Amino acid sequence: YEHSNLPLRTIEAEVDTWPFDRRIEVLEAYLGERPDQRLRPGRALEKAHYSWDLVCDYGIFRELQRHRCVDDLEWQHLTPRYGYNMPALIEEANLEEQFEECFGLSLELYDIMQQTGYALESQYATLQGHRLRWKVTFNAREAFHIYEQSTRPQVHPDYQQFVAQMHAKLAEAHPILAEAIRD
Repeated sequence: YEHSNLPLRTIEAEVDTWPFDRRIEVLEAYLGERPDQRLRPGRALEKAHYSWDLVCDYGIFRELQRHRCVDDLEWQHLTPRYGYNMPALIEEANLEEQFEECFGLSLELYDIMQQTGYALESQYATLQGHRLRWKVTFNAREAFHIYEQSTRPQVHPDYQQFVAQMHAKLAEAHPILAEAIRD
């Protein structure tokens, strides 16, 4: 648009006539070479948005939430019903039984509070290790940032794996964009 003197609708009508190969060629040229991850991709990628319905542990939720460049973020009431993961550190310390006992007590307390009319307050019975359901929307430009930040060596492996799964889903919808993100 900025390199033309034509109205947006005229440009869109012209692009609609392009064959698929031409569209791919232009997209790849726009994405270009990024010798450094600090060089963010173009702002046109802010037009494409991805919405996610996620279930993950609270640590991953907070890590994704901290990016603060999302367009929409909401979470459902906390509940122990989505389960939890057993951290490797707990297994290495042979504390699985005590860990599971804590989560079992949490579920019992949650159920009691639910049954006695404290549905909202029952969220306090959940533990930080419980999974939660939430939704988030971010644009394609932000997808670059989230993925690239997750590949740093100091990032927690669970978070890296979670973002890699999101990247794989994004690749199903937009493989060329996903490939550019990975490079």
